[in-house]
Amino acid sequence: MTIPPVACECRIEECEVQPDGRYHLELVGVRRVAVDREWEVDGYRVCQPSLLSDAPPEHDLTELCQAGAGSGGAGGRHAVQHSSSPRARHPDPQELERKTDAALEALRRAVQLTTGYERLRRTSRLQEIGEKPPLRDAEAFSFWAASLFTLDRHAKLKVLMCTSTEERLTLLLARTGMEGCPVC
Repeated sequence: MTIPPVACECRIEECEVQPDGRYHLELVGVRRVAVDREWEVDGYRVCQPSLLSDAPPEHDLTELCQAGAGSGGAGGRHAVQHSSSPRARHPDPQELERKTDAALEALRRAVQLTTGYERLRRTSRLQEIGEKPPLRDAEAFSFWAASLFTLDRHAKLKVLMCTSTEERLTLLLARTGMEGCPVC
C-alpha cells in the first residue's frame, strides 16, 4: 500500500489507550505536505515530506470580487477574464461564497430534519467545519469551502494537490454545479 502523493502534517491533541491495546487519537491538521519518498519501518508507512503551499496568486481575490460585482453579474460562473489569456477564466469568488453559504445552510437544515446517529454525525461535521474565513484570505477560504462539500477520494486528492488557489476555487465551483446535495 502506498501513501498518496499529498498528506497532512498533524498535531496530536489527545491520545487515549483503549482496553484492547489500540489507541484513540484526536488529531488537528497543521499543513499540507508533498510525499517525496516513502518506505516501511516495523510495518508502518513512513515518508519524507516537503511543505506544499500555494503559488502566489496572479490576482487578489478581493480584486476579482470587485471586478465580478462591477460586471453586473453578467458572465455567469466565471465572470472575470485572465489578463494573459483571453480564453482562460477566473472563478467568481462571490458566486462560490454564495454557494458555500447555501451549502452551509442546507447542512444546518439537514441537522434539524434528522434524528439519532445521523443528527449526531451531521452536528459533528458542522462543528468541524468551523468559521468561514474572509474572502481576502483566498487560500484559507478555498480549503474551508472544500471541507464543506462531500468529495470522493479522487476529488479530495485533486483539491489537496492543487497549488493554485484560483484553480482550487474553479474545481469547487464545478463541484457545486453537480446534482444532489453536495454536503450531506
